[in-house]
Amino acid sequence: MKVNSKKISFTCILCNSKNFSTVYKNVNGYSVVKCLNCNLISTYPKPTRKYLKEMYDKQVISVNAEKEDLALEYLENPKVAYRLGYEKRLKAIKVYLKGKEILEIGCGAGIFLDYLKKNGFNVTGVEISPWGARWARKKLGLKIHEKNIEDLGLREDSFHAVLMYDVLEHTRNPIESLKEIHKLLKPGGLLVLNLPNFGSFMSKLRKEHWLKLDPPQHLFHFDKGSIGRLLNNLSFNIVKVKTNTGATEELGKELFFQAVGKQRKNSITYIYKRLKPILTPVKKITYRLIKFTFSLIGPLINNILARANLGEGIEVYALKNTDSYE
Repeated sequence: MKVNSKKISFTCILCNSKNFSTVYKNVNGYSVVKCLNCNLISTYPKPTRKYLKEMYDKQVISVNAEKEDLALEYLENPKVAYRLGYEKRLKAIKVYLKGKEILEIGCGAGIFLDYLKKNGFNVTGVEISPWGARWARKKLGLKIHEKNIEDLGLREDSFHAVLMYDVLEHTRNPIESLKEIHKLLKPGGLLVLNLPNFGSFMSKLRKEHWLKLDPPQHLFHFDKGSIGRLLNNLSFNIVKVKTNTGATEELGKELFFQAVGKQRKNSITYIYKRLKPILTPVKKITYRLIKFTFSLIGPLINNILARANLGEGIEVYALKNTDSYE
C-alpha cells in the first residue's frame, strides 16, 4: 500500500512509536494513519468522548428503528436466529468454551444473548445504548449493564467467555478494553472477537471508499497481523483466527444501488457508468439478476477470499493466559 511520507503527531497504542504516515486523507473529515513500526492503522485525530457520544446520540433514532424491527421479528419468530447465523456462531464458540457464564459486550437488543440463554447458558450483557439496554431487560428479561467496558466494576475471574462482535474497532483504547476483559475472564476463559478486516479484498479494491473504514465511528483498523500482536501482548493465546466472508455481498450492494439509480456515498462509479444505460429501465429485473448471480458465484468467491485471508471480517478465538501482561 502506498503511504504518504508526511509524519503525524500521534503515539501508537500498540508499540508507543511516534512514527506515523498518512494512508488516506479526508475520509469523513479524518485521516487514516499507519504506524511505521508495527503497522497498526488508526483514525486521526481521535475524537473526544463527548463528541462521540453526541454523534451516536444523533444516530440513535434511525439505528434503533432498524434494531427494533429485527428484535420484534425475533420475538415473533425465534427461527430468525438461524437466518442470523446464531446456530453456526454458537457451534464455533462451543469448541473452546469450558463453562456456562458468558458476557457479551455491545449486545444491542440482546437477541444473541437470549438465544444463548435458551441454549442453557448464564448470560450477562453490556450495552451503552439506553434503548438497547431497556429492550433487552424489559422484553427479554436479561441482565444488562449500561456502562463502558472500563467502568463495569464486575468481579474478576467471573466469565467463561467474553464476546465482542463488531465492537473493538469502536473503542478509544482497545488495550485498556482488552485488559479489563482479561481480568473478567476465568483462567483459560475464551475471548471471541469479530471485526472488519483492513487487509480484505474490498479494502484493497475500494481504498478510502471502503464502507467498513467508517471514521470516526471506527477508530482502529485491524488486520490479522495487528490484532494478533495486540492479543499476544496482553497474554491471550490465539487458538483460531480467520477471515470471514462478505466481499461479494458488499460488491453486490454497490452494483444494485447504482443500477437502480440511488445515490449512495462511496459507490463504484465506474461500474455504474458502464451499466446504467442497460440497467436503469429494468430495475426490478436488475435486482433479481444481481441477486441470482451473486447467489451462484458469491459463496465460491467468498470462500476463496477467506482462505486467502482477504475476507471482509476477522474472527478471533483466544484463551486467557495466566501469565501477567504487565
